[in-house]
Amino acid sequence: MYEFERVLTFSQQELLSPVQAVGYSLLNFVVDLIFAAIIIFIGYVVAWAVHWGVKYLLDKAKIDKWLKKHNLDKSIGFASVSSLGASLVKWYIFLIFLIPAVSYITLGELTPLLLSIVQWLPHVIVGIAIVMFGLILADFISDKMGKAKGAAVKHLKNVVRILIMVFVAIIALQEVGIYLRLAESTFLILLTGVTLALSLALGIGFGLGFKDEASQMLKKWRKNW
Repeated sequence: MYEFERVLTFSQQELLSPVQAVGYSLLNFVVDLIFAAIIIFIGYVVAWAVHWGVKYLLDKAKIDKWLKKHNLDKSIGFASVSSLGASLVKWYIFLIFLIPAVSYITLGELTPLLLSIVQWLPHVIVGIAIVMFGLILADFISDKMGKAKGAAVKHLKNVVRILIMVFVAIIALQEVGIYLRLAESTFLILLTGVTLALSLALGIGFGLGFKDEASQMLKKWRKNW
């Protein structure tokens, strides 16, 4: 009889152990999910608050009006820089909060994969911001060069614009984890060539501009000697 009770007790323990393990795992998962939800909620609230603050400051600074005045709103498809910039900041902050939230959730082998994706997404946001700034900068410098007096400088404005855009694209791709060594080397070669061309153009323009003054100085020098 004693042996039968011992076997029965052992069998009950064998049956209950897997059930208890599943119960503990489920309870831990629910608790972790609650913590993750709390972090996500806090991050969402903070992100929206910062979004509102950034949007307010950019509107006060009249960034959109300044870009429109200088015909630079076309650089990003006539979109509102204030709204777009504030949205990028909002999602960046939200993703920063999302990283610890995802780390709380235990999904086995899926957790490292999800965590790596979430950690990568903020870099995408930064890359978009870099491209947006680069497009505006390229058009701004191109427009300024187009208003220059030298014909050579005007002809080079499109080349400079393309080089700036390529440079910005390389930086943005590096930010998201894509490295282009060949593109970097090619860009440096092109940049050197354009720099030499600009220096030559400016030198010629400077020389032509002071041609008369140089002639007069030469005549005076000959007269004195």
